[in-house]
Amino acid sequence: MNVNNEFSIVIPYHAKSETIDFVKRQLNYYHFNPTPMVVILAVSGDEIVKVELELFIKELNDHRFSILTTDETNILN
Repeated sequence: MNVNNEFSIVIPYHAKSETIDFVKRQLNYYHFNPTPMVVILAVSGDEIVKVELELFIKELNDHRFSILTTDETNILN
């Protein structure tokens, strides 16, 4: 039997310039963690912050990471 030991982490985030550094620290933590996982960042809010996070994830060049963005005003709703 083939068992998949990978798990998923979903981070809902309403993009604000005041909190982007916190999210980047979270992503760096998971980037350097060797645990088999998938990290999905679900982002709404400020367009400039969304673009900055998309570029940051691209720079990490980690196949385990993906970003989903929405035009909704608040992903938490």
